[in-house]
Amino acid sequence: MKLGLLGPKGTFSDMAREIYEKKVGTTFETYYFQSLNSVFSNYLDMDLLIVPIENTLDGHVVQCLDEMLDKKLYIIDELNVDVRFSFVSNSPTLEEVKKINVQFKAKGQCVNFLNTFSCPINITESNIESLNLIKRKENEGAIIPHHVYSPNYNIAIEDVTDSKNNQTKFFILSKNRQSKGNKCYFVMKTIYDDRKGL
Repeated sequence: MKLGLLGPKGTFSDMAREIYEKKVGTTFETYYFQSLNSVFSNYLDMDLLIVPIENTLDGHVVQCLDEMLDKKLYIIDELNVDVRFSFVSNSPTLEEVKKINVQFKAKGQCVNFLNTFSCPINITESNIESLNLIKRKENEGAIIPHHVYSPNYNIAIEDVTDSKNNQTKFFILSKNRQSKGNKCYFVMKTIYDDRKGL
């Protein structure tokens, strides 16, 4: 079965895939996409999608909610993934960091740490993209998933997450209604109209 998710390897979506594969006892043919938009754009070619829906610190992933409604996808399962972030940089000191790369949802989960800097923040599509960007630039930093953290940088701070109790809920989505499996309940209320962004 083909499974699509936000890549590249090492993202929290990829971690969710590993957890889901163990849960169902299946290995999927995995396709990594560079953005959530690409994940949903390719849904017709996939049997399943794994997407983040909400985070305990930064709330809903609105794009995923909109796309679920727009594409009429079925929720067939859900799982929660513990989320922690680290900071790494090849800059000689924290004061010399000229830019910080951070994924669009990770930013809202590391606000306290990011507020200690006055440099520009570059928003990325994935946490691994943030990490890859600093490999080429000396005075940049990156907020990265803790599970890919390495102390082999000039600056390596192991935990910069705003709370130790941070989780992201992921949905496993299908184009087809499932006749068996776990029951999942999710309610979305819209006012007047059912359209993107509402």
